Amino acid sequence: MELKLGDVQTTALIPLAVKANETLRKNARIKDKKAVEIIKALQIDTAQYDKFMSHEGVIARTIMLDRQLRDIIKKHVQEFFNSVYRVLRPNGRLILRDMTMKSPVKRWFCNHIEMPLAHLFGKGDVRIYGREDVQQLCSNAGLHMELFEVRPVFRLHCVARKPK
Repeated sequence: MELKLGDVQTTALIPLAVKANETLRKNARIKDKKAVEIIKALQIDTAQYDKFMSHEGVIARTIMLDRQLRDIIKKHVQEFFNSVYRVLRPNGRLILRDMTMKSPVKRWFCNHIEMPLAHLFGKGDVRIYGREDVQQLCSNAGLHMELFEVRPVFRLHCVARKPK
């Protein structure tokens, strides 16, 4: 089935196509597996949408936005949870997936040694939170933490609910 795209749809498709193509490169500067999945599901040839200048512009904007968001969240993590509370409907849920570690010593090492070193090279996450950290952020925002799990490969899974 061939998709018929209008001008607006084509314009919206360009960043997605570029991110998918960049992800598939050997030395990809960004990785967006969801973009690859969507492009494959659409079964379209993205070559016409991925010109050099468009490609470099999309990659540059993606990297800059990622860095800016990381800095904002690092400085204003409580405001993020407060905003979640503000926009959720009563009884609405936040499902949070992030990185964590069971050991407080390992979390401390990552947050105070490993992450700052990684940040020097433009890499790394914002911070690794534990159960107590997330509980406090939720509580401060008025959210009730219903579930907090540490899943395999350092994955945090949390469900917080806004009261009725």
